[in-house]
Amino acid sequence: MIQFEVNVPIKKLNNKKKLILVADIGGTKTRFAVIDLDSKSKQLFLYVVLQSSKIKDFVKVINEVLKQLRNKYKLHITVGSFAAAGKISQNQEILKLTNVNITLNSKEILEKTNLKKVFLLNDYQAAAYGLLNLDKNDFVQINKGENLNEETKVVVGAGTGLGQGVLFYNNCYKKYFAYPSEAGHSDFASRNEEELNLINFVKKIKKVKNIEWEDFLSGSGISNIYKFLAKNQKTTKYLLDIKKNNYDPILISKFRKKDLTSKRTFALFSKLHARYAKNLALNFLASGGVYIAGKIAAENIDIFKSSKFLAEFINSSKFKLFLKKTSVFIIKDYNLGLYGAAIFAEQK
Repeated sequence: MIQFEVNVPIKKLNNKKKLILVADIGGTKTRFAVIDLDSKSKQLFLYVVLQSSKIKDFVKVINEVLKQLRNKYKLHITVGSFAAAGKISQNQEILKLTNVNITLNSKEILEKTNLKKVFLLNDYQAAAYGLLNLDKNDFVQINKGENLNEETKVVVGAGTGLGQGVLFYNNCYKKYFAYPSEAGHSDFASRNEEELNLINFVKKIKKVKNIEWEDFLSGSGISNIYKFLAKNQKTTKYLLDIKKNNYDPILISKFRKKDLTSKRTFALFSKLHARYAKNLALNFLASGGVYIAGKIAAENIDIFKSSKFLAEFINSSKFKLFLKKTSVFIIKDYNLGLYGAAIFAEQK
């Protein structure tokens, strides 16, 4: 049985008129929540976190969620908005996840559940919309540029994979529109000999011909960097423990202030993250700010506050002044995609 966490008294929830079921489906975790579309600030009333790898039939899980909401909380929800880490079809009816074997089909969901309206969108398209729901307590500012309203904003996040989203302001409609992207799978190019050696190392262990940004800016990317840096290092108790646990990025993060190789791993990870964020800011002239999302960033904020991160972010021969004026934020709220899925449905 699915057990929801309750954020507000159920009596208050029952008085809400425009409730929506939202989900953010990633390569590792899937989050469901109930949100009130009438509220200006999108609050999670009920939420639950599931393991994506255990989901074999997404429609069945939706029905279990709806059944639990009906039976335990007397909530009859008829609208769903589901964000997932993958490419959506042009008609926005089919969404296949990249890093886990799940495919969403809006027609199938409508046919096999009690939902009357279903919306599908890319997870970082949802994250971009979610930026509209943030307040000052939800992020840490690491580069104090010019905070410009109604300007293009970008969001990037390293987790199971690497995602990015773009939020454009449309002057005709007087509102923001977000667009999906799978740029995390674009090719990574080396800038120096160390990075070239890193690319060749990962090519060999993965048995692939090209290396993507996601191969370094993700949980598995942290593992890849650590393996590369550790190959010529003396064996330590930290290395043995990390190796024993299959180069778990959580463990590498835990040891990064004690273990030199873990520290070097996050230093390189931070530098590459800054470069990607810089390229994203330049690609879209994101004068509205660069937002860095995801658990890795939120739990390792100090590496993004470092002078080395900022030096790499503004490293440009022609656009250094623009980058200096571009605000950079670390988002602390993990529910960005859930808010964004609700905002997306609200606009339809």
